[in-house]
Amino acid sequence: MVSEATIEQIIAELEEEEYYQSYLEALTKQQEDLFVFYQSENFEVLLQEEYDVMIFMTLVIFGATERTIEKNVDLISIKRIEDQEEIHWMMMQEANSNAFRDRVTVFFEKSKQEDLLAFVEDTLAMDEESSISAVGREILFVTMSALIECATG
Repeated sequence: MVSEATIEQIIAELEEEEYYQSYLEALTKQQEDLFVFYQSENFEVLLQEEYDVMIFMTLVIFGATERTIEKNVDLISIKRIEDQEEIHWMMMQEANSNAFRDRVTVFFEKSKQEDLLAFVEDTLAMDEESSISAVGREILFVTMSALIECATG
C-alpha cells in the first residue's frame, strides 16, 4: 500500500520545476497509451487548470506507486484504463447522494489504496481557491481512481 509519507515526498519533489518536467517527459514516454487517452474527447470539457491538475495527480500516483513497488508501473493500455474507468463511473452513479464526498465513500470502501484516494479527494476538494468545476471534479476523481486501480492493481 502506498503511504501518505511517500505521497508527500513525491509532491515535494514535483515542486521543483526541473524534476517535474523530467518526470513528466519520462512518464509520457513510458505510459504513452495513458497520455493518448488523456487527449480523447472525454477530457475536452476540462478547463486548462483542471487538465493540469490531472497531469499533476498522475505524476504523484505513478511516482508514489513506483517508489513503493521499487520498479516502473507496467504499461497501462487504453482499453485497460477505459474498462476500469467505466466500472468507476458506475460506482459513482450508484451513490445515493448528491454530495461529492458522500458519493466517493464507496471508492474508499473498495480500495486498498486509501492514501492515494485521499490525496485525489483532497486535491479536488472544494475551497475558495479551487477553480475546479463540479463536472471536472467528478471526471478527475473517476479517472484518477481508475488509474490508481490500474497502477497498483
